[in-house]
Amino acid sequence: MKKISQFKNFTKKAIFLALSIILIFLIYTKKDYGQQLQDKGITISPVKYEYDVNPGDVIKGTVKLYNLTSSTKTLYLKTLNFEPLGETGYPAFKFEDDLPYNSSLKMWIQLETTQVDVQPSTPEYYVPKQVNFTINVPEDATPGGHYAGIIQSLFPPDYKPEDKNLVLSPESACLIIVNVSGDVKRLGNIEQFYVTDPFLINKKPITFFEYAPVQFIVRVRNYGNTHFKPQGNIILYKGKKQIATFQVNEKEGNVLKESIRKFEEDTWGENNLFYREPIVDKNGSFVTDEKGNVKTKLKFDISKIKNIPIGKYTANIILTYDDNGVKKQMTGATSFWIIPWKIILVIIAILLMLIAIFVVQKKIRKSVKERKSK
Repeated sequence: MKKISQFKNFTKKAIFLALSIILIFLIYTKKDYGQQLQDKGITISPVKYEYDVNPGDVIKGTVKLYNLTSSTKTLYLKTLNFEPLGETGYPAFKFEDDLPYNSSLKMWIQLETTQVDVQPSTPEYYVPKQVNFTINVPEDATPGGHYAGIIQSLFPPDYKPEDKNLVLSPESACLIIVNVSGDVKRLGNIEQFYVTDPFLINKKPITFFEYAPVQFIVRVRNYGNTHFKPQGNIILYKGKKQIATFQVNEKEGNVLKESIRKFEEDTWGENNLFYREPIVDKNGSFVTDEKGNVKTKLKFDISKIKNIPIGKYTANIILTYDDNGVKKQMTGATSFWIIPWKIILVIIAILLMLIAIFVVQKKIRKSVKERKSK
């Protein structure tokens, strides 16, 4: 169970790291910028603010900068709008966009300063640099969701890369998520709910498995003009018997307006008589094949002999989200099979062998008896 949890964390970090490296490589042809944009050991806190506001409101907040390097760093702050990066839930910041003032959150945010010197801290004694900000919501602000971030970097705010999009690690930005009152529409739907192999890199839908564990994936579409947090449960059945329950979106991630977000949820099947677990090398890293899929080995736990993963399983999902005080519900269902055919073939072969031995022994005994009777 622990290794599966480690693998899930490893997979999410690997996917995010791969996306970040690819996009930053494509976006920034200047090597120095890619190297210096984010300095390991520099973080901004908190990672997110969420506000429900009215046109004309003034909101005040604070971010804190931490420097865990060995020297003083001059950091530059700027605000950028962002949109979701595909279905990952990660923000893709836009250096340039054509949003008008009443729809551009980055323009509403005023920073106390855009340049700060941050003294080094130690794990025992943190010395954060505090920077205040103000959000001035326009009187004619567009109703619905608006998304921006306060970015910290080693480059001045007026620096612009050749391309206009950027993916950053979570510790490099404080996300500002705002919902402006008015003609706000929240409309969600479960676009897809399926089961996959947690050790595959592409997380494609799978119906038939040889062995557990399996992983649940849910894709939620937001048709509305603001964000919402879908939360609920996946209930797993074998026949009519409920055998497991999983909570969906425990970290309370948002599905941003007019987007789809994919939630990769819990795995099931490790608490059984037999299951797969990832193979690790001497350094504790997962061993992968040429496609990037994690290699596995079959493991038996005789103490779980009552839990034999075989047959058809059905999973139901129920999610709810808040729409201005009204709880709205989304539902879905999926089925899958676990058929350990190799084990079944071995058992059949053993049974056939035993039957053959029994038949041969019976014939021998009958032959001996007939000879004795003569």
